Amino acid sequence: MKFCTKCGNSISEDTKFCNKCGNPIQNADINDKKNETQSINISKNEIDKTQIIDISKDEIDKTQIIDISKLENDIKGEKENNEYYEPKMRKVPNSTSKNKKNIESKSSEKFLSGIIPKILIVVVLIVLILVGIFFNKIRGQYYIVKCNNAVSEVEKLEYATKAVKALESSETKDLLKNTLIEISGNDVNLAEQKLQEISSMLSQKDFQSIASDIKDRKVDKLCSEGKYEDALKEFNEIDKLGGNFKSNKHYEDVMLNVISKITGNPLRSSKNLLMENDKLYFDNFDDDSFDEIIELKSINSHSYNSEIKLNLYKVKDGKYKLVDNKTVNNAFNGKIQGVYNYDTDKKGVFINYESATNSFATCVFGVGNNTLGLKGTISGNNYTKPEDVDNDGIYEILSKSTSFVSSSQKATSKWYKVYEDARTPTEVTVTKGKTDSSKTTNTNSGDYILKDSDKAYLTKDDLKALSKDDLALARNEIFARHGYVFNEEQFKNYFTAKSWYVPNSSYDGSDSSFNQYEKANYAMIQELEKK
Repeated sequence: MKFCTKCGNSISEDTKFCNKCGNPIQNADINDKKNETQSINISKNEIDKTQIIDISKDEIDKTQIIDISKLENDIKGEKENNEYYEPKMRKVPNSTSKNKKNIESKSSEKFLSGIIPKILIVVVLIVLILVGIFFNKIRGQYYIVKCNNAVSEVEKLEYATKAVKALESSETKDLLKNTLIEISGNDVNLAEQKLQEISSMLSQKDFQSIASDIKDRKVDKLCSEGKYEDALKEFNEIDKLGGNFKSNKHYEDVMLNVISKITGNPLRSSKNLLMENDKLYFDNFDDDSFDEIIELKSINSHSYNSEIKLNLYKVKDGKYKLVDNKTVNNAFNGKIQGVYNYDTDKKGVFINYESATNSFATCVFGVGNNTLGLKGTISGNNYTKPEDVDNDGIYEILSKSTSFVSSSQKATSKWYKVYEDARTPTEVTVTKGKTDSSKTTNTNSGDYILKDSDKAYLTKDDLKALSKDDLALARNEIFARHGYVFNEEQFKNYFTAKSWYVPNSSYDGSDSSFNQYEKANYAMIQELEKK
């Protein structure tokens, strides 16, 4: 059966024209009913080389066949039955969630694109800092090695300076300091010049410390040349820099030479000999850094109107100058008994003399505001002397007097305390059990031969009553205070029995541990032992 392609009328197979519409019938225009469903074949050339849709017969069973005529009838029926007909639309998948995901993805990408570069920058900076730190450390160590291996002092200083610039540490600063001090040993002026050149890279504290040490070397050089007054000026400069000029090994030599020049007395080899022979002494009596010089002189010593005069010298503009003096009338045979604390943190010079009435007296002078001040005077018809009777570090004055009223001629001892404000001295009550100093002029405590040999300068009067054996004990007592372990049975047994003795096996017996008092007292005791 054939159908007209124009009106769809059925026609016989041999008919050439449609008997209904007259449309010519050709073989190419006849569609087989069996192939009602057209095969859609869109070639690549017809649709600009796009996708080809080819629904073959084999796939018809798998694909839904849309009957257009039936669909049109269904739509027509629905229109007739429902005036509110709405055509059925093919359900289109909802793309909102997909779009949302796309938006979130883009937002995330935007966030990451903003933060990742920042993270990378931070990481790069950290890496650069770490590299810089380790690089500077390596570079600093390199310059340290080069400095230690350098031959010339200038080359050493160059590498030491570079080491500090590359790596600022205590090691590099010490290297620079030691290099400059080494240079100062040969050329102080060059060392000071180089220090000024690199001062900008040093802190004030480091600069002052190095400058002070260089000047310390300068003092050594000046002393070797006998220029003691110039050395004193350098002490003044060291003091301005905050250094401790008294720690210089030539300090006492400088003072002894300066004192000899300003007073006209012979040069003495020690501080104690200066006091014994020339009635001169130097110590720090006030708040400044420099020691004051005390000079005791006798005036008209062989006449009834004899007197003693006390001179005070202080450092002014790098030189010692006479700034004050005090006179004690009707006094002769004056001597310096020592320098001790007469009040809390107040040091004074104790002066002993004889009066016209054949009595003895000890007076105490302190120093303040560049003047000498009398703090008190204690007399006795036998003798007077300073003594720390209550062991509190404050020295009282012992007055030993003998009463001639009774035939027994009983002697009495009293101790008096003087004060900073120069009020009337008061008697100190000595409790039972305290050592009676009248038994010996040299022993202040039954547990010591010389109780104060570590904190006061001794005089020959303090030692003259001691036997050779006692002098040997007194000398070794200085070592025993530092814990020296004795090998000789005599000293071992003696000091082991002392409550204050604490053996210290690490102490080798060197006098480098001695303070200024111990060194001077040891020398004096040793000198007397040889006589």
